[in-house]
Amino acid sequence: MNRLTIKTDGSKHYMTGSQTVVKCEMGYEGEAIDRLAMYENVYEALIEKYENTIKEMEKLRKHNKTKTVMFKQLLVDKVSTKNMIMMFDIYGI
Repeated sequence: MNRLTIKTDGSKHYMTGSQTVVKCEMGYEGEAIDRLAMYENVYEALIEKYENTIKEMEKLRKHNKTKTVMFKQLLVDKVSTKNMIMMFDIYGI
């Protein structure tokens, strides 16, 4: 992945060149904005997947099917998805 940002000296902030962000009528657009949107989309998809996994697990629990392969696979999905969400959270994305 090619970085679009560089860290400013002595700061926790980043900057990008004017070619990656352009002011337009409704705000800003450009390659850096598009990449930010992709990260936000992935984060939202992970949250949705996590919530849906929990719902599916609850359905199986209600039917006392916690020892099934399906339940175990959902448990693995839940943990791995939560780990990805935590990485986003750790880095403040």
